[in-house]
Amino acid sequence: MTSSFTRLGLLLAVALGVLNLPAAAQEVQPDTIPPGAAVALSAAGTVVPVLGAFLGAHSGVDAPAAGYLFLGGVTLGPALGYVYAGHGERGFAGAAARTAILFGGIALSEDCAACGGVVAVGLLAAVLFDLAHLSNVVAAENEARREWSHRVQPTVDPSTGAAGVRVEVRW
Repeated sequence: MTSSFTRLGLLLAVALGVLNLPAAAQEVQPDTIPPGAAVALSAAGTVVPVLGAFLGAHSGVDAPAAGYLFLGGVTLGPALGYVYAGHGERGFAGAAARTAILFGGIALSEDCAACGGVVAVGLLAAVLFDLAHLSNVVAAENEARREWSHRVQPTVDPSTGAAGVRVEVRW
């Protein structure tokens, strides 16, 4: 019984592999990342938790839960689009910078009454910079993906009549 399942699985894998081949001599370009989707993911990952934190704080949810939601949205939210675009290191570098701004402001807030506003402006600027810069990162990633292509083509050797597959990769 196991061998029939194994054969059936192998048959399905081969069939799906053959069906997945492009038509003869069809150019295949790698998938591109939609810039709007990456920016929307970052914006939603920022706005939804921050809005939820404000609504939760005003509706009686305990303060630590609302605070953690706010911190997650402000620090990690803008990084989501970078991770989606394949540049997680850039997203998490921005998250580290926003975390440093936030906790630096918390440390300074005991000594300076006006520091809270300065920190809020700095945090907002860091979030907006990451959201605005994301389109450029996605465009560069898409351009890098276009620099190579490949082609898969069924072929027959004229001298022997043997069937085969020709694969070309260009970069």
